[in-house]
Amino acid sequence: MASSVKNSAIAIIPARGGSKRLPRKNILNFCGKPMILYSVESAIASGCFQEVIVSTEDPEIAAVVKSSGCTIHQRPVEIASDTARVNDVIKSVLSSRDLSHEYLCCLYATSPLRTANDIQNSFEELCRSNSDACWSVSEYSKSPFYAYNLSSTGAIQARWPDLRDLPNHEKPAVVHDNGSIYWSRVDSFLKNNDLYGAVTTSYLMPLSRSVDIDTQGDFDLAEMYANKKT
Repeated sequence: MASSVKNSAIAIIPARGGSKRLPRKNILNFCGKPMILYSVESAIASGCFQEVIVSTEDPEIAAVVKSSGCTIHQRPVEIASDTARVNDVIKSVLSSRDLSHEYLCCLYATSPLRTANDIQNSFEELCRSNSDACWSVSEYSKSPFYAYNLSSTGAIQARWPDLRDLPNHEKPAVVHDNGSIYWSRVDSFLKNNDLYGAVTTSYLMPLSRSVDIDTQGDFDLAEMYANKKT
């Protein structure tokens, strides 16, 4: 399957230089090498892509990935702030290339535990379901239906009171996107201006490969999982 899509798919890895909660997170040393290299290497190893593209405005990030086998997209500074949307980054990448590719896959640099097999299998799910998009997802460690709204005074109120006290097996099945893999048909993305298509299917990943690193706590958890595998 991977070989059949290779000539019609590109991977896009957004990697701006700024990060407030975990400074320079995209190139932090994670188990012996800069974090972003895990995403570049898994994308290449998957065999799914004609081109693996890192979009960055940061010279240090560009230097780190320069010899990794990817292409560097010089991201415009106006879409490199902490308010920039990933959809704008993808549009910028697409506009710099021809639109002959049928598929794109956005891979976040902060998900180093994702494997080449995850990329392959999620693409196969996209094709099997004939959907517009396929996102990697994970189950909640605790049902979100236990959530409470918190007021400014500290008072709490059940957000979903009708669901809160149901036995777990009767609560609706819900998942969350895990910040790892976002496949989309290019025509769907351009039509909707969004990675979320009219019909979006899912690829379920275990927590042990689903840590999206945004804080020091996330980093420590991901390292724990990575060290457990070795």
